[in-house]
Amino acid sequence: ARFKQIQAQCDDIWVTCDMLMLGKKRLITESKLTQLSMSHDIMGPKFWSWRVQMMAYCHMWGAQNALLPVCFLNADYKPKRMALRAWDITFTATEIAENWTMLLGARDAILAAQKKGRKR
Repeated sequence: ARFKQIQAQCDDIWVTCDMLMLGKKRLITESKLTQLSMSHDIMGPKFWSWRVQMMAYCHMWGAQNALLPVCFLNADYKPKRMALRAWDITFTATEIAENWTMLLGARDAILAAQKKGRKR
């Protein structure tokens, strides 16, 4: 099988999901390669943008489950070494809906700023 990212658009927001499994249990996968330290909590603020991204994918494909495999290039920097970790994350319908509302607001602010910039 060939690996291919899946691109989709909803409400004028484009996303590219690394992998998608449709069926009874819908599962999105977003893989990461990072120099960030793995000592941070994956559910904490350091990785907030990754969760926003995964929840957007969940909204697009009607999923609540996300798989997040991460390659930490420097592990926890004690010493620097590569480490692989993966998380199976379940988002609530409310989290996904609130996330999408936030993204729509960001989209609207960007479009308004672009429109304002063209009027000058």
